[in-house]
Amino acid sequence: MVAGLISVETDDSLKVIKEIFENARFHHLLVVNAEKLVGVISDRDLHKALNPNIGTVTETLRDKAVLNKKAHQIMTREPTTLPMDADLRAPLLILFEQIRA
Repeated sequence: MVAGLISVETDDSLKVIKEIFENARFHHLLVVNAEKLVGVISDRDLHKALNPNIGTVTETLRDKAVLNKKAHQIMTREPTTLPMDADLRAPLLILFEQIRA
């Protein structure tokens, strides 16, 4: 069902994550640790962490240093998941429960 899955490790740098997003056609990356899903990073999470001066002539050493941060520092932890055989209504029920909370 999942071919060519791309994920990052918790200690991968934001530089690696930035390169993946620049070369891929998706907006979320799974973060794994010992092959277990531990988080998710969206392209928006990355953009919030980075300074817009990166890659420009006004880039500073401090701006560049942010690229050394690790995935676990910006990821959303403990994402909600469903088993492969979950009913198609299951995600709707979860969303409804979160809205009511």
